[in-house]
Amino acid sequence: ERVPVAALVLENGNLAFIDADINILPYQLYNNMPDVPLIHGVFSNGRIDSIGIFGCLVLLSKLNSENFGYLNSLISEIDYNINSKNFNLVSSETGTIIKLGTIENLEHKINKLDSYWKNALVSTINKPKYIDNI
Repeated sequence: ERVPVAALVLENGNLAFIDADINILPYQLYNNMPDVPLIHGVFSNGRIDSIGIFGCLVLLSKLNSENFGYLNSLISEIDYNINSKNFNLVSSETGTIIKLGTIENLEHKINKLDSYWKNALVSTINKPKYIDNI
């Protein structure tokens, strides 16, 4: 059975699932709806941009890897710019746009994102938001 890894936003605004082999699966309601990121921007004139879809799958594979698996749950969307060939990630929690650029040096970029999420964000979570909380 094919397992969806992302939901594609089609040119007409409809959704379709995609599996790791780039098979487009019909978007249907499942008893256990898969929690997968949305992919935007990989279609142009009714065709899938091969660089865009391949890049999204490489990116998803890296986000699901053993070292970075927790990152996948923190990303809700991947936005591909077909003209610049750049990727943006959108965080699940706050909708923050993370400008990734191209998939070149992806390992280095994901390492930096991992470090940021583990260090910079953690250090701000338990800090008082107002002076009255001190």
